Amino acid sequence: MAIGRGGSTAAGLLMIGSALAIVAACVPKARPSPTTVAGLGQGWSAQDRERWYTGSQGSRLIPEQWLLALEEPEGAGKFMAPAHFARFGYLPSTGSVLPVGFAIDDQPDSGLKATRLRWFAGQGNRERWVGLNCAACHTAEVTFNGHVERVDGGPTLADFQGFTDALLKALRRTRDDPAKWDRFAVAVLAGRDDAANRRLLREAFEQLVAYEENLDRLNATASVYGHGRLDAVGHILNKVAFLTEADPQMRGEPDAPVSYPFIWNANQHDFLQWNGIVPNSKVALGRGRHIDGGALVRNTSEVMGVFADVDVNHEFGRKGFPSSVDTENLIAMEIQLGRLQSPAWPAAFGRIDPGKRRHGERLFKQVCAGCHAPLERTDVTTPITAEMTPIWAPAGVDTDPWMACNAYSYRALGGVMTGGRVIFSPRDEPEIAEEDYTRAYLQAQAIGVLWAKKGPIVKRVAQIALGGTPRIRVAPPGPPPPPPPGALAPEQLSREQRLALCIAKADEPDIAPSADPEQEKRRKTQLTEKRLVSYKARPLNGIWATAPYLHNGSVRTLWDLLQPTEKRAKSFWVGNRAFDPALVGFHDRQSAVGSRFSVADAQGRPIHGNSNRGHDYGNARLDDRERWALIEYMKSL
Repeated sequence: MAIGRGGSTAAGLLMIGSALAIVAACVPKARPSPTTVAGLGQGWSAQDRERWYTGSQGSRLIPEQWLLALEEPEGAGKFMAPAHFARFGYLPSTGSVLPVGFAIDDQPDSGLKATRLRWFAGQGNRERWVGLNCAACHTAEVTFNGHVERVDGGPTLADFQGFTDALLKALRRTRDDPAKWDRFAVAVLAGRDDAANRRLLREAFEQLVAYEENLDRLNATASVYGHGRLDAVGHILNKVAFLTEADPQMRGEPDAPVSYPFIWNANQHDFLQWNGIVPNSKVALGRGRHIDGGALVRNTSEVMGVFADVDVNHEFGRKGFPSSVDTENLIAMEIQLGRLQSPAWPAAFGRIDPGKRRHGERLFKQVCAGCHAPLERTDVTTPITAEMTPIWAPAGVDTDPWMACNAYSYRALGGVMTGGRVIFSPRDEPEIAEEDYTRAYLQAQAIGVLWAKKGPIVKRVAQIALGGTPRIRVAPPGPPPPPPPGALAPEQLSREQRLALCIAKADEPDIAPSADPEQEKRRKTQLTEKRLVSYKARPLNGIWATAPYLHNGSVRTLWDLLQPTEKRAKSFWVGNRAFDPALVGFHDRQSAVGSRFSVADAQGRPIHGNSNRGHDYGNARLDDRERWALIEYMKSL
């Protein structure tokens, strides 16, 4: 898809939607299948859960053999041994050494690039790779008095940054320490350990380490995310910049970590992500069935940022971009996610007081429902319209602006994509630019990846339209990367300049609707861009299970959120899952698995991305009785 300054996903989604509609129109319709209930009444069976936890999206981080043979950086113990790996906070799996959401991808690698590695003679093209799927970041657990509840679709308290930093360190130590290397090679090459295969293993290993080091260089940041937070948008944008192979390349420091959003009801939203950057775009298939082009773009972008292998050389042009993205599983996972209900308040956590709840419901309708429209917990069909709040107010920036502002303002160089066109490019649209907003390259790459996967996508559409229920495929038991970049290109605009750019966009007078096509095109582009410098409100069903609060995880409990902003805790521990059913959030306790969140550094200077201000709509006017009532009501949502 051709892109110009800023870009938009709208045209690409329209084209994808049109193609899907043509397929859907040719197939007879059938009735949807029933659902089952498990856990906190969230609508999934045990089989649904297992598929969600283990199905691959096409993420390929490291060969399974290598990961299981890898030692921890500072010792000879295995990297994946529970004693070492538990510190990262990922949920253990009952049937595998791999945690929840660490999925095996076993697709043929004949069309891939960075992960097409060979480390022993006679090796085939279908090695098992470990990557991450949705469940790694969107599965939670809460405990109270020895009672443990699994919350599917809830925000993880895992430390992604700590995990990836430790993994790269372990890879480097294995490469550089002869004793570690010898033990690693013995484990990986068991039964075929000879000099020739050791040379092959060394070459493949160094290729993977070089690839990860190059990407890590773009993602370098002074920001410490800690448990329960990740600058996912920053990482995705830098992966997009990395894939263009521009040397040197601009980079956007991923310094705006956010809390993982809860994802029940995701298919009902018109726009998704904290700043509404991705629209949903559904194509009806009849009898309540549909396919969502927006979800395909969103999930493809997510997998690209989390270890998908993608080749974006523009010479592929209208054939699209080859990748490891598993679109069949993405569609199946999105359909299963559409049945996920928000979690019910557990009886073991204490009885909800009916009188306080009724009082809280009246207050909620008065002060909260204008942005957070109530939604029944079991409602998985009612459309949800985004309520966007600009990052700029007359009194200045309030809620931390940096996630939204970075997503809007970061730029990159087009590299090998420059001058190319991806499928759906109108003839009068410009070619891919030499420099542009990084989000524009993201759009082009995602559409190109999807077009290259049109065969599997059409297969899934036909299956759904014929009445089938796609199942998430689970793996059964059981060309070199780009050269290192030179010096980085000149940095982005300064932080002050980028903030001024974002504020100017938020304050820009709205363009009036017009019959003139060019004027109307500018108006729609403005609407999209103004959404990017805003944050989204949504229904709060299941909110009790999603602490810490605000988009950047800066407020520990619902009780703190209802306080005047100056009274909110400036620092607290994140990572332990001990739940406080009174204040509704996790206890402020240091534990073996955890890290400390702080609004300011040791010298008292504010940490960019960590502001806990915002969402104060007259909090000081509430008394404690009203706060307790609102909390009691929100437990019931």
